[in-house]
Amino acid sequence: DRDALLVVAGPSYRGYHKTVEAMVHKHDLQSHVRLPGMVQGARKRALLSRADVFVLPSYSENFGIVVL
Repeated sequence: DRDALLVVAGPSYRGYHKTVEAMVHKHDLQSHVRLPGMVQGARKRALLSRADVFVLPSYSENFGIVVL
């Protein structure tokens, strides 16, 4: 969908933000991807309430607390 927007939010674990940013630029996806970094409080709730899909990748959690 050309109207889709991917928001990748969260802390830059081991500098991974720069890696993701480079991939976005490499594939010319700047108009479809936002990388706001860490999001908390009202701004976080607003993003989650507007999302059609939520993905929580995790190497350490077998059941993310976010599911609750």
